[in-house]
Amino acid sequence: MGAGLAFKHLYAYGLTGELVEGGDEYIASLDIEELPEIITLADKDWDGAPLDVNEEGTSILEL
Repeated sequence: MGAGLAFKHLYAYGLTGELVEGGDEYIASLDIEELPEIITLADKDWDGAPLDVNEEGTSILEL
């Protein structure tokens, strides 16, 4: 299993809390039975919260 495959599945899960297509099989191949729950901005109902990006490309979310 290559690093690209791990990145595809685990990075997407980290961002969305959901596995992409084929993710279940990939996780099973690693003998992982359960992934931790990922809390996203959508789960917190922060849709529309002000998000700014500064000159360095750093994003700042004001709550």
